[in-house]
Amino acid sequence: MAGACCITGSIFSGTPTGADEVLNGVACYVARPVSGQATKAIVLAADVFGFTFTNVRLLADRYASTGLLAVVPDMQNGDSVSFSSVAFLLTPATGFLDRLGRFVTALYRVPQLLAWVARHNDAVTLPPLTAVLEHLRASGVSRVACLGYCFGGRYSVLVGGKTGQLVDVAMAAHPVGLKPGDFQALRVPTLILCAEKDHTFGPAAVKAAQAAAAKRGAEAPCLQFRTYMGTTHGFASRGNEVDAVERAAMEQAFGDSAAFLEKHL
Repeated sequence: MAGACCITGSIFSGTPTGADEVLNGVACYVARPVSGQATKAIVLAADVFGFTFTNVRLLADRYASTGLLAVVPDMQNGDSVSFSSVAFLLTPATGFLDRLGRFVTALYRVPQLLAWVARHNDAVTLPPLTAVLEHLRASGVSRVACLGYCFGGRYSVLVGGKTGQLVDVAMAAHPVGLKPGDFQALRVPTLILCAEKDHTFGPAAVKAAQAAAAKRGAEAPCLQFRTYMGTTHGFASRGNEVDAVERAAMEQAFGDSAAFLEKHL
């Protein structure tokens, strides 16, 4: 379940270099490799802050630098959580009292966040993501991966279990709202990047997911979990670049996902 940890974290430094485009009727941020041509693509399913959030755009730029076409669709249909309204929560805390104040404020915002999540159910969120994935298939891209963060992590796993091969690889970082059956339905190689401390997807959820996937027996696709010590929910998409432990975890998570893509995409 979504909570205060879903609207806290840090904003990455840097300026996105991609462009806003409309793909199959869906507003998207698109980052293209230097060559301008790509036979493989990765679709990033954003957290509650949506496709305009600086962090997810910078992550797309980074994947594009590896030679992939990187696309961030507006899965929230123009109704993402406004990060300007909680911008103070997305800067490094200056001390204990500051952290305490942020925590209390975040708790106050949780009911609003839960109402937002209720509005953005599968029936609302999956269609724009599916439309973009179908567009990429039709455009001649040979292989497609989907990587979701937090709220978006649920949807990267769900499309990995859809019939019709929407994606070839699924990945999720500290996902929210997943059930064991979602992992049992997987049809493609999948990587889950886990925080050490995460009430939304902790050790018990990992074990339940593994047990559900194991019911598929020999036909189950590759399913891997990576846990990053010293991290909490949101580290991969909103980690503090100034903190050595968090930065190292973010770098390792990117490296692990890049290696997984190199092997399976």
